Amino acid sequence: MAKEPEFDVDAMVKQAKAKPAKALDPDLYDDPAARMAKAPPQLSAKSKATATASSGKKHSGLRWFASAMIWGGVLDLFICGLLAVFLASDGKLMTGFAFILGGIGAAFSAFLSAGLILVLVDIEENTRATRMLLEKLRK
Repeated sequence: MAKEPEFDVDAMVKQAKAKPAKALDPDLYDDPAARMAKAPPQLSAKSKATATASSGKKHSGLRWFASAMIWGGVLDLFICGLLAVFLASDGKLMTGFAFILGGIGAAFSAFLSAGLILVLVDIEENTRATRMLLEKLRK
């Protein structure tokens, strides 16, 4: 089994200061997620499991809430569309139009909020994975 190369953070900093950004060695600045998937030998099985599997469990409530917001937005569009059709058939065209605009606005807000929640969860997971890698690299 091939031994993973040791990473020297100080050497990376010196190289970054010595060379322009284009000339940096790509081997020193690879993708942390790809390195995490390879499971370097210095990571124990428990550390690897914690780094990869716990991220899905940790924020399952927030992911569920974001999914509920998305489905709520879809349901809102459907209900407002139905109400607009019924109101337009009764001759209340402007009220139906107002329901359509309100439904689109509410659904758009729900979709944006759900997307923001999912992005924040992903940022937290990436930050935690990066912190774990940096801690392992410094040891």
